[in-house]
Amino acid sequence: MDFGVLFNPFAGGGKARNFREHLKEKLLKSDKKFIWVETKKAGDGTDITNFFLGKGIKKILVCGGDGTINESVNALAKSKKNAHIFILPLGIGNDFVRSIKLNLEPEKLLDIFLKEKYTIKSVDCGKINGNFFVNNCGIGFDGAVTKLAEKLRGTKDPYTKAALRKILFYRGFKAKVRIDGKLKVNGSLLLLVISNGEYYGRGIKITPGASIDDGYFNILIVEDVSVFKRLPLFNSVKKENHIKREEFKFYKGKEVEVDFFDKTVDCQTDGLYLSLSDVSKVLAFHKKIKIAYSLKGDKK
Repeated sequence: MDFGVLFNPFAGGGKARNFREHLKEKLLKSDKKFIWVETKKAGDGTDITNFFLGKGIKKILVCGGDGTINESVNALAKSKKNAHIFILPLGIGNDFVRSIKLNLEPEKLLDIFLKEKYTIKSVDCGKINGNFFVNNCGIGFDGAVTKLAEKLRGTKDPYTKAALRKILFYRGFKAKVRIDGKLKVNGSLLLLVISNGEYYGRGIKITPGASIDDGYFNILIVEDVSVFKRLPLFNSVKKENHIKREEFKFYKGKEVEVDFFDKTVDCQTDGLYLSLSDVSKVLAFHKKIKIAYSLKGDKK
C-alpha cells in the first residue's frame, strides 16, 4: 500500500466536499495503491491515523483543516511508527499550512504529492493535559470564541460572530503563569497564546518569528482590560501591528505552567475546543512530528 487518505468531508464549510470527487478521480488514475477513509465525527482523524499506522502505512494524505491535522498529529505523536503526513489544505483557516509556508492551492499540492517532489521535515509539537498540538494553543478568549463558534456552526461566518460577542462579554480568567519555572504574571488575563507556528485566526500572524522546529514556544500574554479598550487591541491584531503595543507581552520558552484560580477555563488547540481546570502544564517536544512540506531542493 502506497499511502492512506484521511479525508474530512465537513472541512471548509463545503470546500472539502466540492473537491472530493475530483481528488478521488485523480488518485484512481494514478498508479498508486491507497486506502481512503473519511471522518464522520470529532476524533475520527486520530482513529483513522492509528488504523493506517496499524496497517504499516508510512505516508498519510491528510485532507482537511487545522482540526483534522491536529487529530492526525495526536496519533502520530503517541506512536513509535516511522510515518509522515502530507497536508492537502481544505479547511477555512489553514493556519498551520500558513505557518509552514506551504502552498495553499490543493490542486498544485496534489500534483507534488503524486510526483513525490517534496522533502520530509521533522517539526515540533506541544502537549497540554495529554492533548498534542502542532500550531498553537490559545487559553481564555480564544477558547471561549471556539466554544461559541462550534454552537454557531452552520451559520455564516460563525467565528467572526463569536469573536464579536466575546469581545463584549468575555470576563477574562485569573491565573499564575510560569515560563521555564519563572513567574511572568499573576492576575486577570484576557488571552494566553502558546505558539509553535506564527499564524492563527484565519491568517493572523499572532506570534511573528515563531519557528516550527527550534524547540521553543513563542508565548503571548495579554492581561485583561476594559471592554472599551478591547476593540483597539483586537483591531491591532487584525492589522498585525500588535507587537508595538505594550499590552501584548511576548516570551520564549520550552515549558509553560498555568495555575488557574477559576473552576474551568476555555482553551483551543489548533482550533479544537478544550476545557481546562486546576494546573495545566504545556510542554514542547522538539522535532517529534514528520511532515512533508518542502519542495525538493528547497533549503528552508
